[in-house]
Amino acid sequence: MAEQQVQQPRQQVKPPHPPRAPAVNPPFVRAPPPPPPPQGLPPPPPRALGGGAPPPPPPLFKTGTDLDVYLQRFRAYSRAAAVPEREQCDLLISLLDDRTLNGLSTLVNQGEYNMADLVTALRRAEGYNNNRERFITELRARKRLRNEDIWSYHLALANLAKKAYPDNAEMQAGSLRESFIANLNEPYLASRLRELANLNEDELLDQAIITYSLCSLFKTLTLTQTKEQATSSNIQHLNSAVQTLCRILK
Repeated sequence: MAEQQVQQPRQQVKPPHPPRAPAVNPPFVRAPPPPPPPQGLPPPPPRALGGGAPPPPPPLFKTGTDLDVYLQRFRAYSRAAAVPEREQCDLLISLLDDRTLNGLSTLVNQGEYNMADLVTALRRAEGYNNNRERFITELRARKRLRNEDIWSYHLALANLAKKAYPDNAEMQAGSLRESFIANLNEPYLASRLRELANLNEDELLDQAIITYSLCSLFKTLTLTQTKEQATSSNIQHLNSAVQTLCRILK
């Protein structure tokens, strides 16, 4: 019998894989810049110094409000919120009520003005220039009320002096000093302050408060010592306070 050859199926040999190409990082692509803000929208709110949240803006200015006090509050807010100087005029205008803004229509429509022009126009619109004579008379005649403390009395006179002489700092200081000393209703204190011509306004006010406190202590000490129920402890306390104030006044 012829030998039969059985053919086995051939195994398929897979061709070797081609070598892999080294990995290549994609090129760095810079992100496109953000689109500019749409035109006509209001600027973003000012940021406070230090990056924190800005303080709340002052309330709306209404006709009859004390302009000098409001401007102090407005300037403090502008500093705290880091409002650029060129934007402060627009910010102040946005805080005016309709009646006040109508009184400034000529200046606002003009388009070219600074903060000094705006404040001058506000004073004119509020009648400060027309009432200067009245403010001068009130400043000269304003006397210290009974139980009114020295600091509050000086503050009231300072506000009148600003309204009486809004554009003259020298007249403000001189008239304030004269009215303050003349109308204190404290003869000894007034004579003491007249001798201190070399002190500025703040130093004069400090000296007036200290001297008035000293006089009040002397009066209390005298009344306490004349009473039968006076104790040695409170008299000693008053004497110590008087000595302390005397050292300050030297």
